[in-house]
Amino acid sequence: MTQTTQAPTTEYPAWQQTIRAAVAAHELVMAELAEKEAEKLAEKEAELGRNLGRVLSFFGIDVQPLANCVILDGFEFRLVKRAGSVGSSIDYRMGSTRDVSEDHIWFTLRIYKSLAGVDDELLEWFSGLYDDITVQAKRLADADWSYEQVVMATILDRITKDFEWQLENAKQRRIKPAAPPEPTPAEALLEALKAFISDELADKVVPLDY
Repeated sequence: MTQTTQAPTTEYPAWQQTIRAAVAAHELVMAELAEKEAEKLAEKEAELGRNLGRVLSFFGIDVQPLANCVILDGFEFRLVKRAGSVGSSIDYRMGSTRDVSEDHIWFTLRIYKSLAGVDDELLEWFSGLYDDITVQAKRLADADWSYEQVVMATILDRITKDFEWQLENAKQRRIKPAAPPEPTPAEALLEALKAFISDELADKVVPLDY
């Protein structure tokens, strides 16, 4: 029969009982707060995933992301903050405003070229492989998304072309020039002889006084 061993517990003197009890109570409260915060973050991320799925549906992409990130055939999609906007909030909103009576949508969708599978030694040579599609107050009822779909296709093609060029460039940069071959004994002797003759001639040259 296998016996389980328990970690030794520290026994504190009686005069420390009150403060040790306070420490234990504080740690319990902090653990509960951390658990609640993790639950909030998970729910927020799940909501962002639902929002991302809704946005991608406008482009004819039927996915249900569990978070604010989905990778499809080497391309990564996320909702991000709109360039130039104040604050750090992700640009996504759907509804009406005092100036817009019907349901509209606002969002910024970023498309990345995923570098998964690329050799770690090459990663430093890649940059700029993403682009944004920003939609501002687009009416949801009978909306035509053909323009945005063309924009996405153009972005995908450009990013793919840039990736292929950068990948080839990175491979070329990684190739180190071959080290020069070691000289043969005869070549080494010839070089040594040249150096000796050059030094001898230099010693016998007498500068002219003008």
